Amino acid sequence: MSHGLLVVDWETLCSNFDNDKFAISMVVDAFLSSIDESLTKVRIAVESKDPKAIAMAAHSIKGAILNFGAQEAVQYAQELESQGFEGLKSDFEEVFKQLETAVAVIVAELLGEAVRYQEAG
Repeated sequence: MSHGLLVVDWETLCSNFDNDKFAISMVVDAFLSSIDESLTKVRIAVESKDPKAIAMAAHSIKGAILNFGAQEAVQYAQELESQGFEGLKSDFEEVFKQLETAVAVIVAELLGEAVRYQEAG
């Protein structure tokens, strides 16, 4: 399958799940069904300026993104998590916007792949 310039590291994803299409499909479906809620938790924590809540929510979303090897989004989540745990009063809003944008790219890519899998199956 040719993927061009995509943010999801499909080799890593397939390797993580032993090329099991069913397992990969389940992970993708779980991510797609929960990502809006996960982003909302980060957004609420950022808006409330609660560093600990930001760190916890960012840690959770980072774990979900790691399955896909999408390093840019992982870096934004890691930055929020680290700054939150350190109690830094940084520009959480800007980093959150970058995370939100990076996640939107992942979602679009996963949705596109889901359509291709269905068409091929």
